[in-house]
Amino acid sequence: TLLTCFTTRAVHLELVDDLTAESFLTVLRRFVARWGYPELILSDNASQFQLVFQTINEQDSQLTNFLTKKGMVWNNIIPKAPWSGGIYERMIGITKNALRKAIGRKLLKERELITLITGIESIHNTRPLTYVNFDDSIVLRPIDFISPNACLSIPTVMMITKTNLFLIN
Repeated sequence: TLLTCFTTRAVHLELVDDLTAESFLTVLRRFVARWGYPELILSDNASQFQLVFQTINEQDSQLTNFLTKKGMVWNNIIPKAPWSGGIYERMIGITKNALRKAIGRKLLKERELITLITGIESIHNTRPLTYVNFDDSIVLRPIDFISPNACLSIPTVMMITKTNLFLIN
């Protein structure tokens, strides 16, 4: 699941088991726990989003009231107008391309896939938001809005199984 901020262009990626409404609601709960309540959720018209949206609006008035008090609004793009979600559709395309290039034909373990997805999220959030000139000393990136002093990488550690040694690149 990909969530993106329309203001800062920050991206949040989550691995889900399936495309059910329950899975999306779980992702939304984790997102809110990490980053707080978004002011606006704009989703496409996928069935799982529609089901969550409908359930929240019709069946759970307590949850609807709570989200309203937090200032959260949920809208859908115009049906049959996918260009309305161009911002997140572009991020989805970049994510898919990065996954294809990183994985190729390999079969990854779940923890490896989660780590890869988190790394791709980091790449999204450290990309420049504007044209970068050689003379520019400061580059504006999505991560600068979220966590200005963030360092998003550590040295790669490779375990050599036969000798039980660790190498740090």
